[in-house]
Amino acid sequence: MDSIEEIYSNNVYAPFLLYCKSHRYRKMTDLLKCSFDELEDVPGISGVLASRVILIYRTYKKNHPDHFINVKPPRKSAKKTDIKLSEDVLVGVQEFLRKNPTKLVHISDIAKAVGVTKKAQLQSLMEKVDWCKAVDGSTYFYSGKEQ
Repeated sequence: MDSIEEIYSNNVYAPFLLYCKSHRYRKMTDLLKCSFDELEDVPGISGVLASRVILIYRTYKKNHPDHFINVKPPRKSAKKTDIKLSEDVLVGVQEFLRKNPTKLVHISDIAKAVGVTKKAQLQSLMEKVDWCKAVDGSTYFYSGKEQ
């Protein structure tokens, strides 16, 4: 099995090799986990260099298919994208809770009301404001305190 440093041995590929070391990619099969789309965002890797890296990887993979036979590609996990919970979302949550001052409201109802799909991020936001109090990890009420 060839190492990445053997294949990308030219000094031109030094930024890519640093990227590989930071992600613990050592063998060419480790590059199955590499997100080549994001290479251009890495400091020191231009679009041209990213294209050359991808071309060399695809050529290697085509010329050495036996190296990739028993290697399973990583499972695609959901991207952890942070939604920008803007001031509008906070206002929407506050308004929703203010309309239900005597109720304990579940996080899913709040998320539906303000149109947010990331409940965990919404929960962490709600824990930081004074006007919202948690009963447990998923139920909230309006405390009446204004910002």
